[in-house]
Amino acid sequence: MDKKKFKINPKVWPKEYTFEEFKRLNPNINESVLINYYNKYLQEYAENYSRHIKYFEDTKKILTDNIQEVKSKYLDTQYFLKMYYGSDDPTAAGAGSYPIFTPTDISGLINWYDATEGITLKGGAGTEVSEWKSKVGTNHLVESGSLGGVGGSEPVLNSEGDAVEFPSGNTNDALSFTTPLSLGAFTMFFVLRLQTDTGRYYALFRGESANANMYLFGASSDMFFTMGLDDGGGDTDSISIGQMDNDIADDTKVVFVVTKDAAENARVKIYVNNVDSFPQGGGGGSDALDKNIPFTPAMFGMFNGAGRHLNGEVFEFGIYDRFLSDTDIKQLYYYLGIKHNIPGYDGPSELRPYNWLDSNYGL
Repeated sequence: MDKKKFKINPKVWPKEYTFEEFKRLNPNINESVLINYYNKYLQEYAENYSRHIKYFEDTKKILTDNIQEVKSKYLDTQYFLKMYYGSDDPTAAGAGSYPIFTPTDISGLINWYDATEGITLKGGAGTEVSEWKSKVGTNHLVESGSLGGVGGSEPVLNSEGDAVEFPSGNTNDALSFTTPLSLGAFTMFFVLRLQTDTGRYYALFRGESANANMYLFGASSDMFFTMGLDDGGGDTDSISIGQMDNDIADDTKVVFVVTKDAAENARVKIYVNNVDSFPQGGGGGSDALDKNIPFTPAMFGMFNGAGRHLNGEVFEFGIYDRFLSDTDIKQLYYYLGIKHNIPGYDGPSELRPYNWLDSNYGL
């Protein structure tokens, strides 16, 4: 076929022409010849269309797969960490340096106290703590003086200089927040070493009213957890969790975590070394706080007098103003377990970036 007279290239097919349109576009060709041309055009058009559809579907599948892959990698922040630091394994030879996880990598951290930093002692040769500065923000812990008619002295910096100690022979040792807290949902983490050889109170927080409190009570073989809310107008709510499934051993450093998952109708959970320690067997305990009353601690380390302070040492603690997932709680445990050489620590031997995907990391 002489295609020089053919005015339409079938390989460029803007549309499927009717014979009348085809004839109009090729006016100087004999109709019988034009019919042959038109049939050839239809054949090539159909072949091109078929190839186009296959190409289109193949391209569509490739694009869909690529979009899904990019979406998956976008949702996995580790993809960008690995891409930026140049290795799937940040410890491999030639891998770039990578950021070590710290509690600030999790949003909502409003207070963070480390006994190796920010401690100011009273003047002279004394070891009493007059101020403990927060590593986050300006809500520091300072000398308590007295609150609500309860007088108190201050805890001391231990001889190793790595913990704030509330000696068991003292009475009412405490520090006050420069700004009392008001918390709905929250997560708190502590590194503690308690003197649990006898039945004692281990007070963590007290509000302006003694009804606003958080403390543990009992010996290492029979320990309870209690928390109370008070709106200041006579409305209160409280829980008593006992007996804990995973008690805190005497004179043993542990990571202790408390969570409250909502402002109202909330469940409170406690963890000792990343183990959920709420008494699953019941035991008369309750983990529910029904009322929408903020938890409002004003003092750290004291409950309500009569020697009811912490009775032990605090190496580090922090407070988030939201409920954290089990994964984030696990990472806090890894961070604190490695940093403080927690006895029986069960986790990776080194810290990784936040939420680094690693089977050895437990994530």
